[in-house]
Amino acid sequence: MTSKYVRERRPVVRSFVQAYAEGLQRFVNDRDFSIRVIQKYMRVNEKDLLDDAYDFYAPRVQKIPYPTLKGIKFILDSMAEAQPRARNVAPESFVDLSLLQELDQSGFFKQLCKK
Repeated sequence: MTSKYVRERRPVVRSFVQAYAEGLQRFVNDRDFSIRVIQKYMRVNEKDLLDDAYDFYAPRVQKIPYPTLKGIKFILDSMAEAQPRARNVAPESFVDLSLLQELDQSGFFKQLCKK
C-alpha cells in the first residue's frame, strides 16, 4: 500500500497487520484447519500434496512478519524484464516497518505466540 494510505488510515492498516499475523499464527498452530483451507482454495484433494505443502511452508512462517529486503529485491528483479525501471529501485523504498515495530514493542507478537 502507499505511504499516503498508511499515513491516512493507520488504524486500518494496523488492524490488517494484526489480522494477518493472527492468520499466520493460526496456520502454524492448526495443521488440520490449515490443510482444509489449502484444499479448499487450491482445489487439491491429494492428501500427500496437501501434507507436503503444509510441511514445507509452516516451518518457514516468521513469528513476526517482517519483510526482507532480499525478498523485495527478488520481486523487483523478477519484474525487471517487463518493467526495466524496477532494476533501479531501492528495495528500502518499499518498506515501512513502523507498524510492525510498534506492535512488536507493545508485546502483541509475544502475546500472540502464547496462544
